[in-house]
Amino acid sequence: MTVTIDDFLGGALHIEQAKNGYRAGLDPVFLAAACPCSAGDLVLDLGCGHGVAALCLASRVSGVHAVGVDDDLDQLTRGVRNAARNPVAAKLSWLAGRAPDLPLPAGHFDHIITNPPFLAAGTARASDNPAKRRATIESIPLAAWLACAWRHLKPGGSLTIIHRGDRLFDVISALANHGRGTAIFPLWPASGTSVAERVIVKAVKGNKAPMALLQGMVVHTDQGGFTPSAQAVLRGGGAVSWRSSDKEK
Repeated sequence: MTVTIDDFLGGALHIEQAKNGYRAGLDPVFLAAACPCSAGDLVLDLGCGHGVAALCLASRVSGVHAVGVDDDLDQLTRGVRNAARNPVAAKLSWLAGRAPDLPLPAGHFDHIITNPPFLAAGTARASDNPAKRRATIESIPLAAWLACAWRHLKPGGSLTIIHRGDRLFDVISALANHGRGTAIFPLWPASGTSVAERVIVKAVKGNKAPMALLQGMVVHTDQGGFTPSAQAVLRGGGAVSWRSSDKEK
């Protein structure tokens, strides 16, 4: 299989990806930036693919222990190679597993991040490429995927999800049975747009605070480049702030 080596975080990470298979873009970078973890925390990347989110997280937070889980052994093997290619000041582990039955104890993780397949089965034409099909089309319903994540989260821990904006209702509905304390961070494609192509959702286990809809971030300038806030995440490896809003031109 032909692969490419692509730069992430402004060249801080070098990631091997299949040239014609699933290829990571902005989503895992934003996902990692939104995880509110600290040194010493144990983080699960559920559906880790070839490890971009876990490596971005490990690059930003020294001393974190990230565990990547995926049922695609080719992607998981590539994640191991990517970890070896990018020494980071964090501990990384890789495990073959599939929601909803992970070979892990319940209530084990301080934080969980996940970039699940975006499309419900039967709603779109599946790719002929098996890796792309597994990465984009749900083989497990979203509600079961997120219930699995919630089950493996410690009380007080956070679950952070990135998903399509048009499936925000599905994400919120899937979390509805697990309490409150949910915050929504839209990623606006450009200034003045009314539809967020992506949303980041964070829920805290046991938190009873009302749901919060934040102003979010504009990703692209009117000229087509990245806004300063997006650059700080995508090139500088910065964190998404859950306290301040930065919707900008």
